[in-house]
Amino acid sequence: MKRNIRLSEKDAYKLSEITGLPVEGIHQIDGLGVLNVSEAKCILASIDWERLRKKTKLKSGQIIKLLCKEYQLTTYQVECAIYGKKRFLCYCKKCGSQISKAESNRNEGLCDDCVIESINL
Repeated sequence: MKRNIRLSEKDAYKLSEITGLPVEGIHQIDGLGVLNVSEAKCILASIDWERLRKKTKLKSGQIIKLLCKEYQLTTYQVECAIYGKKRFLCYCKKCGSQISKAESNRNEGLCDDCVIESINL
């Protein structure tokens, strides 16, 4: 399975504080591909959302933009994390990577990379 998202050292440290696992353990889990980095970043964004709402006078939209930039997430991903919106998880039929519902519908269940690989020029 291919992975485009990597866990930064800062994110690993934050996850370590939350879970009580050592930072090295977080990196090992991430290196094995067992850690859902996207979901981990959403959890971190949700925790930072609560902290920023209580300690700053920033408006919701400003905090959301800040979280998007900090964790390299889309606005939709952050909103799902902080407001508890339901997310539709789809996976590529060929390689198993997580893809959006729109991408799945557009490519009949395949990710864009697998569609490109199947094209012969």
